[in-house]
Amino acid sequence: MMPLRTGKIWATVTVVGQEMSQTPNVVCKDCGHTFCGGNTRIVEHILSKCTCTTSELQALRAELPVSYTHLTLPTKA
Repeated sequence: MMPLRTGKIWATVTVVGQEMSQTPNVVCKDCGHTFCGGNTRIVEHILSKCTCTTSELQALRAELPVSYTHLTLPTKA
């Protein structure tokens, strides 16, 4: 059975390679960065690594819950 990959977060990437993997390789549709992971890694990419050049992605970045940031972004000492 194909893993469910729907919604605004998954719309920002294209799955490449092994689609049946729990943590597939994905390519960001905005900046072209390739990485592997699921929802959390995609959100981490959007919040901290992506250039977010499109207005749609900038709006999504603003909508993402703060709860993601404490789990994925490194804290500064």
